[in-house]
Amino acid sequence: GRHVSEAYDAAFGPGEDEIISATVSGRFTVWDRNTGQRIRSFPEGEASNLIDFEMSSGRDRLLAGEVDGDVSLWDPVEGYRLDRQRIHEDFIYKLLFSADEKSFYSSSLDGYIFRHPLRSGRQACMDSFPIQDYSPGELGISEIMEGH
Repeated sequence: GRHVSEAYDAAFGPGEDEIISATVSGRFTVWDRNTGQRIRSFPEGEASNLIDFEMSSGRDRLLAGEVDGDVSLWDPVEGYRLDRQRIHEDFIYKLLFSADEKSFYSSSLDGYIFRHPLRSGRQACMDSFPIQDYSPGELGISEIMEGH
């Protein structure tokens, strides 16, 4: 299949035979990886300036980072947003789920890497504040990823 606008990134989708892709305008499309046919797209009628997205290993949650510093948490199976918060003062470079997927990391042009806890369950969402923040040079990225 083909996006109407520029395809930004892709990952394995929520289903066994699915791929999910994103456009810079913030629209996600789930594709059948065998046939190339579009299964569904979301969100409807919304536009954002997507910088990065990350699927959880269970493929039941999707993080999306935007140019304004917002991070959204999506249910990619149903295609609806669970939460959206302003996390950084500038655009998001990268998002990464922790190994246990109970938190995620975000890095930004504002010079910070934050770790954010995630609430579990069907109403999973982000806590409203980072529990740790690191300025560049305080810790190396490998130390942060090890949970220091």
